[in-house]
Amino acid sequence: MHSHTVHTIGARPVSLNGIYTTTDGYNWQTNSNFTNNLRGVRYANGQYIAVGDNGSIFTSVDSTNWNNHSVATSGSLSGVAFGNSIYIAAGSVAATSPDGVAWTLCPSNPPAVITRIAYGEGLFVAVGYSGPYYNPSGEILTSQNCTNWQVQLTEPSGNVFTAIAYNGGTFLATLNGGAVFKSSDGTNWNGSIFSLPSVDHGSFALYYNFNNLSLSYLGHYSTVCAYNGTFIAGGLDGIMLQSGNTWNPALLTTSQSNSNGFTFSYNQQIDVPYHIQMSTNLLNWVNLYSGTGTGQLTNFTYSASSNYPARFFRIVSP
Repeated sequence: MHSHTVHTIGARPVSLNGIYTTTDGYNWQTNSNFTNNLRGVRYANGQYIAVGDNGSIFTSVDSTNWNNHSVATSGSLSGVAFGNSIYIAAGSVAATSPDGVAWTLCPSNPPAVITRIAYGEGLFVAVGYSGPYYNPSGEILTSQNCTNWQVQLTEPSGNVFTAIAYNGGTFLATLNGGAVFKSSDGTNWNGSIFSLPSVDHGSFALYYNFNNLSLSYLGHYSTVCAYNGTFIAGGLDGIMLQSGNTWNPALLTTSQSNSNGFTFSYNQQIDVPYHIQMSTNLLNWVNLYSGTGTGQLTNFTYSASSNYPARFFRIVSP
């Protein structure tokens, strides 16, 4: 029997360049400092990926030791996602990688500045904004390959989409004013039945940056994440909301059995841990395989030559 430590990880806010980790949600520590500001971090397909200004891309398998895989650009990266066997990092520019190590800039920039990106339903779905940054318009975009992007939704000036998550067949995107939008396919979007509560000091403010003589836009920024079938949305003043469970951990296709064994195909949600188990009596189950979802169709075959006379199979997630 063994145990393992679970790390929660976050990039520090704009204008700072550290990464903090915690094992309990209360005590945080930082052991990494970077030259450029970091704007996003994600655990995807077995590794942590942090992205930021000037094409910064760093990866780690333990959240402590980081490797630099940055691309040569003055553009900024804010979001990263994995799906369909590729990683995409995006912001004012975008880059792709087959393994998280070797990155290539996309031939053209996205039609909006991307703040976050998620993968589901065969699509990379990104949120962000277009127009002047002191009076932006919120955008939701989709792409299959990072080369061609389609704008699926535009919100009026003064709005920025700040976060997006995918879980159980549902995309959830948050707007800086607290509104929440949802979609089942990434292309057709509806305003949700609820909004994140407003805070006492208003939903947005403008301030003058004397260092670069420009206006900067501040909003009632919120975030959303998904795990094990539930969404958690948060905003200013410690506001946090949690949804009910909408989890469909694995989609199964038709199974086949013959004298040689038993075969079925499944599509497990990205980054969700799971076990394939077998049993002879539906009471006692034995692990055949353990893995982490990649969001891709996977085939599993159980050979009849095995010494264990299995009769029943299932996929479970911890």
